[in-house]
Amino acid sequence: MYRLVVSEYAHSNLDNIVSYIALQLASPIAAANFLDEVEKCYGYLKAIRLCMNGKEI
Repeated sequence: MYRLVVSEYAHSNLDNIVSYIALQLASPIAAANFLDEVEKCYGYLKAIRLCMNGKEI
């Protein structure tokens, strides 16, 4: 499994997006669902083999 590094900038943007959905759009459930999907995507990225060593073909 790979280690996923998420920058502070990305965390800040994600927080702003979730806050906007929850507060401005008055949909905290949608915000929570969105955040759950982002976390799932992070999990998928950690599991993908991004590069392959030539010996492993």
